Amino acid sequence: MKIDFTACNIPDNYEQFIIHQKSSCAVTVGNNPTLSLVFHKTWSWPLIEVAFFIEDIPVAFYSALKTIKGWVSLPHSSFGSLWVNSVVLREILLGDDMDGDFDEEIIRAYFYHFFYDVLSSNDLPQKNILRARVDLGSEDFKIHSGEPLHSDKPLLFECRCFHRLSSHYKENKTVSILQLQPSFVLQQNCFSSSVRRKIRRAKKNGIEIEVGGGELCDAFYEVYRKNIHRLGSFGLPKRFFIQLFTFYDRGMAKIIIARINGRIVGSAIILTYLGFAENPWFATLKEANKLYVSYLLHNTMIELAIEERCTEYSLGRSTTNGTHHHYKKQWGTTDKQLFFNYPYPVNDFTEKHSYLKQIIKRVPICFSKPFDEFVSRRIY
Repeated sequence: MKIDFTACNIPDNYEQFIIHQKSSCAVTVGNNPTLSLVFHKTWSWPLIEVAFFIEDIPVAFYSALKTIKGWVSLPHSSFGSLWVNSVVLREILLGDDMDGDFDEEIIRAYFYHFFYDVLSSNDLPQKNILRARVDLGSEDFKIHSGEPLHSDKPLLFECRCFHRLSSHYKENKTVSILQLQPSFVLQQNCFSSSVRRKIRRAKKNGIEIEVGGGELCDAFYEVYRKNIHRLGSFGLPKRFFIQLFTFYDRGMAKIIIARINGRIVGSAIILTYLGFAENPWFATLKEANKLYVSYLLHNTMIELAIEERCTEYSLGRSTTNGTHHHYKKQWGTTDKQLFFNYPYPVNDFTEKHSYLKQIIKRVPICFSKPFDEFVSRRIY
């Protein structure tokens, strides 16, 4: 494995290659390089982007940020940034033996290991934004024993994705993904009668929808912060969302606001990238849920995603078999297990200290809000 830390044009090469190969390789919002940049600019976390090549052909891309705990791909996101071109790798590694053994999960695990080796390199430059090119040979896929843990210098590297990349992982989160139809009319016909009825009911209840960009950040944050406090958690700082709508590019970023009689009762954000749409942040006031606000918000985002010619819409991650997970199922979604991968066992702070949720709920929001910045740097 040869590592070159002088590479400087990875994002452009990366995007063009993904566009060319997209039909055969999965893409999520996490693969958008400008999303990593937003996290970097908000928390000043060092950012590394790595492109992997075999025989001068780009076969995988990865990015991660160095948080207080260690390297993460990607914090505060449902998805990591790992993108692997399985089709090209199959051709390169198997050659004419196309029926040979090729395990998608194992291949992705290899790149988790390779990326770990890059992060562990003694020559890793100390820069705020670092780009690297890694040239691999077929022999590199034979020498790895499995775990990327270096016993003499353990390094944290968390990666979130749909595959097990290590023997140490958490799997209590599920992503609910809706396959989109070519037109919104066809999509509505696919909804259950119950969902269609609740959407109509929301409209009859007088809920008005507004769609916009960064100019609606204050309106979005008003409901988001109240809702996150009701759930017993700290929120992301408002400046994160300002940075998101300043720097998110190469895809759509919109804010959807729901009002009734002029009062904001719901808000959501939709992001898209190369045919994939996601709703990563969503909030409604508890007293407005009986008006079916959430149904009209999702209905609007699905319509926006179809207008952007997206083929998939993620309703975001939720605790497997929890209340939010069951809510998302009624839209006709497909469950995809989300794995948080680590090189060694890691304790879950939020699960270990679940009692804190009850405390946060009872503390006035004006006292908890100032800690958003501190907590968001450490818990994601």
